Amino acid sequence: MGREHTRPMDVLEPSASLDAAVVSHYQLVAPIMERIFGRIPIVWTTPPPLPDARPVYHAKFFGHYSHLTSEHVQHLASIGAQEFHSWFPIVEDPQRARFARFLLERPWSDADDALLENVRRGALIFKALLEA
Repeated sequence: MGREHTRPMDVLEPSASLDAAVVSHYQLVAPIMERIFGRIPIVWTTPPPLPDARPVYHAKFFGHYSHLTSEHVQHLASIGAQEFHSWFPIVEDPQRARFARFLLERPWSDADDALLENVRRGALIFKALLEA
């Protein structure tokens, strides 16, 4: 996963109404997420350390893989998690994938037209491979 962050996350101090809105959102939707997706392993993000940086991705919480349960999602949101993703492995074995997900992301700087063009070209190549 390349972006895995394995050390325990520092608890973030609630500092803005955005933090409260995120926690409130996950209090509402976490039970629905658990019902739909079950207890799949998840990857979660916290805000970037700098304003123009990428979010920080975490796959483990205190050395253990995080699982999508309503309680776990709400707890992670309360200490700073803002997004939740999964690589959709088999629930019993996080090393065995059930599905694959490919992310082609735009450059973080809109000024980098050459990099954006590479992402577009890569998407077309990837589309052709999947169609083949």
